[in-house]
Amino acid sequence: GDGRFPGVLLIPGYQRTALDQISLGTALARAGIAAVAVTQPSFGKSQGKADYVGPLTLKVLTEGFRKFKKESYVDADRMGIYGFSRGGMAASLLAVRLDDVRAAVFGAGIYDFQKAHDEVKIEGIRANMESETGMTEAAVRERSSVFQMEKLKCPVLILHGEKDENVPVSQAYMLRDRLTALKKDFEIKLYPDRAHGIGPEVATETIDFFKRRLAPK
Repeated sequence: GDGRFPGVLLIPGYQRTALDQISLGTALARAGIAAVAVTQPSFGKSQGKADYVGPLTLKVLTEGFRKFKKESYVDADRMGIYGFSRGGMAASLLAVRLDDVRAAVFGAGIYDFQKAHDEVKIEGIRANMESETGMTEAAVRERSSVFQMEKLKCPVLILHGEKDENVPVSQAYMLRDRLTALKKDFEIKLYPDRAHGIGPEVATETIDFFKRRLAPK
């Protein structure tokens, strides 16, 4: 249709690409919300080296967000960000860096990088965290959004499966407690019997959240 619509940046997770977000993007479009998906560096045909949601990844995603915001059919005053897994981690880091995000969804994300590294039992994930970042004090801190949440300016929806083995659900609990202490506006939905992928409810909850939170003022 005509006019300007809310715009949402969709961020896929590990080894996923923008193509994997087409179904969610289509569902958002049916709900009157425009969307663009950006593949993180090193995955699919996206250029660059994987840095586990480090400076390069955030630079790429920020440029995608900025470009999308300028599209003629997008309402620049009603912008959101969605991410899942590594994408959820990226969404949380962008939400505390960008002042023009009106709403954000964090799905199965890491918010305290060191704690996640210490608790995750899958050796391959730990190896990726180490090889892509070096696990220096600076690298760990810049990838840990929980310590930057005082800068959060938008409402957030946290989604996590309580049987997640890739990203321990303790990450969601910790973020919940931090946002509560800071008196931030957030919602949380935990799935007792779900693993990392959660399932179709992710799309349902995400669309409902953005419809409510990106509605005209």
